[in-house]
Amino acid sequence: MDRLNTKAMLQRRNYNVQPNNHCVMCHDQAIEDISHLFFDCPFALACWQKLGITWNNTNDTIARIVHGRASWGLPFFMEIFIIAAWEIWNLRNGKIFEGKPVNLQLWIVRFKDQVLLQLHRIREELRPLVLQWLSSVI
Repeated sequence: MDRLNTKAMLQRRNYNVQPNNHCVMCHDQAIEDISHLFFDCPFALACWQKLGITWNNTNDTIARIVHGRASWGLPFFMEIFIIAAWEIWNLRNGKIFEGKPVNLQLWIVRFKDQVLLQLHRIREELRPLVLQWLSSVI
């Protein structure tokens, strides 16, 4: 829906993006748009790899999510996807606005904590499966 304030979207809407519109999560000097930040950035790819989620190489975000859900095969994909993307976004904001470090271990800790906080939103019959899966995430 083009509502997430990525650097590319802000620049397109004529906001001053200092010092540039490059992704702060990686060193590729790629433009930070939704596709890069959540699917193509090496940091995001490492996060998804930890969860066992893979993406296809299309530029269509919806097609990527549909493919990821089908290939992952567990019934709580969307809950995990939303929490994982939220924590990537939070780390990105922490780096931009507070100069906080970004690393995979920090993301894993924050992701696990957030899953436990949001567990009440997951269907009751799936909660034991989620907890079992979460304990296997390193």
